Amino acid sequence: MGLRDNIPNHGPSVYTDSDFRSTFEALIPYLRSSKKTTTALVNEHHSYVYDGDFYGYCLEMNVPRHLHYFFMRINRFLSPYDFRVGCKSILVPSYEEIESIVIAYKSGK
Repeated sequence: MGLRDNIPNHGPSVYTDSDFRSTFEALIPYLRSSKKTTTALVNEHHSYVYDGDFYGYCLEMNVPRHLHYFFMRINRFLSPYDFRVGCKSILVPSYEEIESIVIAYKSGK
């Protein structure tokens, strides 16, 4: 059994494709202002427990692993370490809109 066999599946490879991420970055302003993007309150306890660990917070909130990076970027974090004590809310993009971006990206390749 190799090392790759022990690494959890992080979704389809398109989510780690650098060209796709560039496309996504260009669409962040649209997603931030979309009516389908919601705001979720961050429990004060979670802001302490996950201080500097946005990906850990995403796991706690049952966000699929392959979407952690995209949730981070929608919230203007450059790194998962940017999630700090005192964070009161985060933006939650629509999974459907992200999937629509994936479909459009794949169809353009």
